[in-house]
Amino acid sequence: ELVSCPSFKERTVATGEIEKDLLRTFPGHRMFREEEGISALRRILVAYSLHNTEVGYCQSLNLLAALLLLFLDEVEAFWVLDAVL
Repeated sequence: ELVSCPSFKERTVATGEIEKDLLRTFPGHRMFREEEGISALRRILVAYSLHNTEVGYCQSLNLLAALLLLFLDEVEAFWVLDAVL
Protein backbone atom coordinates (compact mmCIF):
# COMPACT_ATOMS: atom_id res chain seq x y z
CA GLU A 1 0.00 0.00 0.00
CA LEU A 2 2.70 2.48 0.95
CA VAL A 3 4.73 1.98 -2.18
CA SER A 4 1.71 2.66 -4.37
CA CYS A 5 0.89 6.00 -2.75
CA PRO A 6 1.74 9.14 -4.76
CA SER A 7 4.40 10.38 -2.33
CA PHE A 8 6.46 7.20 -2.90
CA LYS A 9 7.47 8.56 -6.28
CA GLU A 10 8.51 11.96 -4.93
CA ARG A 11 12.21 12.54 -4.42
CA THR A 12 12.91 13.47 -0.83
CA VAL A 13 15.98 13.81 1.34
CA ALA A 14 15.32 10.25 2.52
CA THR A 15 15.16 8.80 -0.98
CA GLY A 16 18.37 10.58 -1.91
CA GLU A 17 20.17 9.06 1.07
CA ILE A 18 18.64 5.67 0.39
CA GLU A 19 19.86 5.71 -3.21
CA LYS A 20 23.41 6.46 -2.01
CA ASP A 21 23.35 3.50 0.36
CA LEU A 22 21.74 0.88 -1.89
CA LEU A 23 24.90 -0.16 -3.70
CA ARG A 24 26.90 -0.06 -0.45
CA THR A 25 24.65 -2.68 1.13
CA PHE A 26 26.32 -6.09 1.27
CA PRO A 27 27.98 -5.60 -2.13
CA GLY A 28 29.47 -9.09 -1.97
CA HIS A 29 26.12 -10.79 -1.59
CA ARG A 30 24.52 -11.95 -4.83
CA MET A 31 21.04 -10.81 -3.77
CA PHE A 32 22.17 -7.19 -3.67
CA ARG A 33 24.15 -7.35 -6.90
CA GLU A 34 20.92 -7.95 -8.81
CA GLU A 35 18.24 -5.37 -9.56
CA GLU A 36 15.50 -7.48 -7.96
CA GLY A 37 17.22 -7.43 -4.56
CA ILE A 38 18.17 -3.76 -4.79
CA SER A 39 14.62 -2.83 -5.79
CA ALA A 40 13.13 -4.78 -2.87
CA LEU A 41 15.51 -3.04 -0.47
CA ARG A 42 14.66 0.35 -1.99
CA ARG A 43 10.92 -0.28 -1.61
CA ILE A 44 11.25 -1.30 2.03
CA LEU A 45 13.44 1.68 2.96
CA VAL A 46 11.33 4.27 1.15
CA ALA A 47 8.10 2.77 2.48
CA TYR A 48 9.50 2.79 6.01
CA SER A 49 10.63 6.41 5.70
CA LEU A 50 7.07 7.35 4.69
CA HIS A 51 5.48 5.11 7.32
CA ASN A 52 7.55 6.43 10.23
CA THR A 53 8.29 10.05 9.45
CA GLU A 54 9.80 10.59 12.90
CA VAL A 55 12.65 8.21 12.07
CA GLY A 56 12.50 8.52 8.29
CA TYR A 57 15.76 7.05 7.08
CA CYS A 58 18.98 6.91 9.03
CA GLN A 59 22.43 5.47 8.51
CA SER A 60 22.65 1.67 8.78
CA LEU A 61 18.91 1.15 8.36
CA ASN A 62 19.81 -0.31 4.96
CA LEU A 63 21.90 -3.03 6.60
CA LEU A 64 19.14 -4.04 8.99
CA ALA A 65 16.53 -4.11 6.21
CA ALA A 66 18.86 -6.07 3.92
CA LEU A 67 19.53 -8.63 6.64
CA LEU A 68 15.80 -9.11 7.10
CA LEU A 69 15.36 -9.53 3.33
CA LEU A 70 17.80 -12.43 3.39
CA PHE A 71 15.39 -14.41 5.55
CA LEU A 72 11.93 -12.91 4.99
CA ASP A 73 9.82 -11.80 2.07
CA GLU A 74 9.49 -8.10 1.40
CA VAL A 75 6.26 -7.51 3.34
CA GLU A 76 7.40 -9.49 6.37
CA ALA A 77 10.77 -7.70 6.33
CA PHE A 78 8.99 -4.33 6.35
CA TRP A 79 6.82 -5.21 9.34
CA VAL A 80 9.67 -6.74 11.31
CA LEU A 81 11.71 -3.60 10.64
CA ASP A 82 8.78 -1.56 11.93
CA ALA A 83 8.51 -3.71 15.07
CA VAL A 84 12.25 -3.47 15.77
CA LEU A 85 12.34 0.29 15.49
